Amino acid sequence: MTRNDLAWMVAVAVTFLAMLGFATLVYNKVPLALACAQGTGPATLCALRDAVAWAIRATVFGTGALLLGIAAFLHPRVPVCAAAIMFGLGGMLFYNVSWGTLGAALGAWAWYTRGLTGQPGNTSPS
Repeated sequence: MTRNDLAWMVAVAVTFLAMLGFATLVYNKVPLALACAQGTGPATLCALRDAVAWAIRATVFGTGALLLGIAAFLHPRVPVCAAAIMFGLGGMLFYNVSWGTLGAALGAWAWYTRGLTGQPGNTSPS
């Protein structure tokens, strides 16, 4: 594992924690959802909820994870693998579970096998 791998792992963890915090504190709060529906909620939070709701309906997280996972599997580069995992975790949190899980798994597998095959810039896992 290289320092680059570790930095991307930290980025994945921070992104997941940010998405989890948003889902817990903003998106899944019933009183806030009712306030936004009535037009009396905070404009910024309601706009963020609307954007995430649109992304869920458009399957942005699941489709993005699957496409990035396929790209990572075919041409493994650490940023693409990390992005597939990030989108996959977003899909799991925001109701695009099937495609999100598959995309995250492809990204993680590509990242893992990249280290095993000795691709440029990586060393074997130790």
